[in-house]
Amino acid sequence: MGCAIVSKILCTAQVIVALSVSIMSYQYVTMNVYWLNVDRRTGLWKLHKEDCRHCKPRRTASKGIGKMKADGGWFSFESVKEAHEFYLSQAKRYIWQPCKICKPQET
Repeated sequence: MGCAIVSKILCTAQVIVALSVSIMSYQYVTMNVYWLNVDRRTGLWKLHKEDCRHCKPRRTASKGIGKMKADGGWFSFESVKEAHEFYLSQAKRYIWQPCKICKPQET
């Protein structure tokens, strides 16, 4: 009888975790419209639409997501203007470059 209760508790916990992950995934998809790829080695700050085939935000040892690391980082924004203002405040000597494939711009 004790095993049945533990089993139900574990099953309920798994459902709660699955729902939490689903909600977080939904927020991730709907909130981040643009991604800015900061590459310190090349000096490029390239803006992509979230659905661009070249937009592949990945956290690595030297590149962060939402955080600048040694080689740069990926930063999400809800507008081109917001991304460009971030660039202007951070990147005095770097190059702003909207992606030539997805052509991010305000709609």
